[in-house]
Amino acid sequence: MIDISWFELSISYVFLLIPYILIRKYKIGLTKDLFISIARMTVQLLFVGVYLEVIFRLNYWWLNVLWLIIMFVVTSSTVLSRTKLKKSFFLPIFFSVLISVFLFLGFVVVFVLKLDNFFDAPYIIPIAGMLIGNCLSDLVVSLNTFINNINKQQNTYYFAIANGASQKEALEPFYRSALKIKYNQSLAAMAVIGLVSLPGMMTGQILGGSTPEVAIKYQLLIMLTIFTTTSLSNFLALKFICKKLINDYNCIK
Repeated sequence: MIDISWFELSISYVFLLIPYILIRKYKIGLTKDLFISIARMTVQLLFVGVYLEVIFRLNYWWLNVLWLIIMFVVTSSTVLSRTKLKKSFFLPIFFSVLISVFLFLGFVVVFVLKLDNFFDAPYIIPIAGMLIGNCLSDLVVSLNTFINNINKQQNTYYFAIANGASQKEALEPFYRSALKIKYNQSLAAMAVIGLVSLPGMMTGQILGGSTPEVAIKYQLLIMLTIFTTTSLSNFLALKFICKKLINDYNCIK
């Protein structure tokens, strides 16, 4: 595999002038966010690079579990901040991601890869990272849609309740709109894989020396797992959040 020198990598940061100029030119107001995000990304990836070097070498199950928990916590906190939900919604989001990821991660590790060690760091951490990362982006979109719709259309919800609909029936249109935007985004991305874009895992496998056939198998496995994991996590998050958002008298808090 061809290595990249630190000097060559640093040159790529020069191209950030393009988004910076556009943000300033059109007064988008995200100049500070641009620099903070780039700085955080750089520091976090450098830290993770060092950390994963150590964690892969040690490969202690408890250390791997600890890292996964940190990933779940950061993901849940990020979803909260991006959806403007209260801190009390942390656990519903945390468990919706945890349940979904471990269910399908267990399938991949036990039945597909057949690993002797379930918490084998070189496999479980990268795969879990891809699943959790996609859950994060999808949850932000679907939960924002759900919260915005239910806040703006409370009359629609109460009208359905007043006409004898159950809570489940009254919430169904809001679930539908939130899940629809998630599926539109996911299906659009899946439809062009291989023709328009070569996904990250497949590209990484090929650059790492794997044959295209092996890389494609891994990519198909990951894409199917990501799709099912994000579907379940979105559904569970909506269900769990409604338990806290709506009281026993069918009133929105």
